[in-house]
Amino acid sequence: DGHILSKCLRDLKQDDGVCFGMTEIGVGNLTRDSVEEMMSGVLSKEREEIKLLAEVCYQRTGGCVFFLQTFLNTLVEQGLLIFHIGTFRWDWNLEAIERETSATQNL
Repeated sequence: DGHILSKCLRDLKQDDGVCFGMTEIGVGNLTRDSVEEMMSGVLSKEREEIKLLAEVCYQRTGGCVFFLQTFLNTLVEQGLLIFHIGTFRWDWNLEAIERETSATQNL
């Protein structure tokens, strides 16, 4: 991989003079069920209430935690996921989210 972070990590692994230990931890993608559970907690909603939204989020991100977080932030920025301060509730329009978003190119 030609990414600068990949190169830096390779260099660190190859340098015997490095004065610190480095442990690599692989992080896999979340399952549909895990995305649903996470979103239920984040949005303070019952799982049944967020099931369809969680499915769209999973489809758009493939369960990648980084992409999921970015996707949710984008929904908030675009006004597709709205927190109502007066009621302390999250609301969304699923049809608008499906219409106005797509899966990331990195999937």
